Amino acid sequence: MRINNFYAIFFCALFCSVMCHGNKIRIFPPFRGRSAGPTTVIDTSKIQVYYAFCASDIRNEDTYRDLFCLEIGRRTLKFHSHFLEKAEMQVRDWKRTNANESASPRVEPKGRYDKGWSEYQYSQWYISEGTITEYCCFPQWLTRYNSYYKEKYPAQSWEIGRDTMSICGFTCQKAVSNYHGRTFIAWFSSQVPLRYGPWKLGGLPGLILKVSDKDGLFTFECVKIERKTKPLLKDAYKTYNRIERAKVLKLQKGINEDIGNYLKYTNPNTGEPLHFYEPYNPLELE
Repeated sequence: MRINNFYAIFFCALFCSVMCHGNKIRIFPPFRGRSAGPTTVIDTSKIQVYYAFCASDIRNEDTYRDLFCLEIGRRTLKFHSHFLEKAEMQVRDWKRTNANESASPRVEPKGRYDKGWSEYQYSQWYISEGTITEYCCFPQWLTRYNSYYKEKYPAQSWEIGRDTMSICGFTCQKAVSNYHGRTFIAWFSSQVPLRYGPWKLGGLPGLILKVSDKDGLFTFECVKIERKTKPLLKDAYKTYNRIERAKVLKLQKGINEDIGNYLKYTNPNTGEPLHFYEPYNPLELE
């Protein structure tokens, strides 16, 4: 690290987390909740499907980049980070019992955040009446970009094959689709006659229990299915602006690649912009 950049990096570290990858510096804000306002009950969920995201070892939660939950209601589906939800609940519980405290503790959600901030942990997806709405939360100090967009659900056309495998005790069949710039390979089970799946994927004659892109960069794999009756909650999102999906994707990619550019960090000695660029390969390419 150059000496003339040391003080700039130290200053940034007071407010952000800093990670080293070889001789590169990556900087990102502390992980915070979505700050999406109070929740309301919009439906009742009776089935919850949990998917490990990018797990190194499917048997070990500590190797998951995240654990997602698909809540299946009577009229609405909700897909979100279970790890982040648990962390946010801890903070809410603390606030209820410490009402006189001015500041709440920082709770880091479980999961591998080796790349810093990621849209997958922060976003929430709601599906209802053939439409999917993604609420996109950006990291601390960039919440002015919080936004949402809508698109058709499901939007995939699948080619169903004959190959099979067993996942979570269910016999699954292979299907392939090209979607948002990637080729996805899914494994669905007609033993669970629900036309849903992780993230934005669905439309097959059975629940998708595993899906990955053909390059093996991203994988959602079911690790548990629960049958519990529970309220399906939705945040208020009152400060979120509706914008075009393409603009959201550009923001998400840009912030993942060089968050310093969006935070307008400068070298205190020279006044020049500070960049912490690292290539980022998003799940959606188009």
